[in-house]
Amino acid sequence: MRHRHEQLRRRYQERRMTPSDLKSALTAIGWRTSKNIAPSNVDWYAWLPRDKRPAWHDCTSNYKPPSFCIEPHSYTFSDGVEHGSVEFRLCGEVPGGHWLDLKLYSVDMKDCIKTIPVALALLGAAWDAAHEMAGESVDLSEGE
Repeated sequence: MRHRHEQLRRRYQERRMTPSDLKSALTAIGWRTSKNIAPSNVDWYAWLPRDKRPAWHDCTSNYKPPSFCIEPHSYTFSDGVEHGSVEFRLCGEVPGGHWLDLKLYSVDMKDCIKTIPVALALLGAAWDAAHEMAGESVDLSEGE
């Protein structure tokens, strides 16, 4: 049993992508990176420049497309196995003063690049639907 575990661990380590590998791959396809100020074991996050984002409804806070980011995470489990994953985030304000933070998370780091189109489509559809529904709801800023 122990031998089998070691084989699986080695196979996974050979296939995995490191945060540094991912950062290089993302910047090569036009993403920008910034220092991550949130507590994390990876010190950067990536964001898609505004001119590369799909035509979603604008954030009502700044009348620009909502932010779309990738936050990488890297863990070492108690048995020494390392694991990396990413979280895709689409954030912004919709009508009525509601702020949304939509996520697609726990995507294996090695699958990040090929998941970008899916994440853009899923989170973008959720954003546009929420934006339209929020426009029909009560405005929290009324009466202030």
